[in-house]
Amino acid sequence: MGLNLSNGNMYKFVGYTWNPIKGKCLHDCSYCYMKQINPNANPPRLAEYELNTDLGCGRSIFIGSSTDMFAEDIPSEWIARVLDYCYQNRNMLLPNAYLLQSKNPKRFLEFINHPIMERVVFCTTIETNRFYPEIMNKAPRIEERVEAMEEIARLGRPTMVTAEPLMQFDHEEMVSFIRKMQPQVGEHRKKLLQENCTARAYPRRSPATHCGTGIVCQCERERQRFDMAQVTAEKESWRKPAIWRNPTFAFY
Repeated sequence: MGLNLSNGNMYKFVGYTWNPIKGKCLHDCSYCYMKQINPNANPPRLAEYELNTDLGCGRSIFIGSSTDMFAEDIPSEWIARVLDYCYQNRNMLLPNAYLLQSKNPKRFLEFINHPIMERVVFCTTIETNRFYPEIMNKAPRIEERVEAMEEIARLGRPTMVTAEPLMQFDHEEMVSFIRKMQPQVGEHRKKLLQENCTARAYPRRSPATHCGTGIVCQCERERQRFDMAQVTAEKESWRKPAIWRNPTFAFY
């Protein structure tokens, strides 16, 4: 299939998506949109034909938008071949920027010294600071994701954090987790994305900012919305689910 134009509520700085590794995601999160699109997905595989894709130049490409290509069941050889292809087909004058997003970001560290990683923004998702095993299934615990992203930020690599979908959370701990991962608009990331981005909240909600105060305010507003919904649910004698499907928040 090659490159696909991004659409819908995709991050606004992403121009294209590319999925050289396909198939069912190991994490099996209950809310995953791909389970609705393809409920009978095959086991993961490296699609060899994708390694003939024209990646172009000067593009912002999200690699692995349809499955987590850094999940534990993905062979390191497959990941290395994808990264090698990006590097071997780079344009020296107008190189691409890449977004890698995973709920298993500790595997980013396995490849952190690959030369193409100089052109990568590293992203993870934290839906909450809590653990909901019946929803998250086989996904790594939130604490593990935060620890790995903290190490990536310590190495000076640009990081990004999303909360998608947002679940019930504890305000102070959630803010603490986001701060530890240091999502920010650094000079390196400005160069990669060729724009001075601030963090945005999608869809159709007021912007959240990458600064500490903005994160606190955004998290507090959403916590209050949860509290109000819970009160309404109790009055109407039905149980509010832990997951709130509507918003996607991106901090970067």
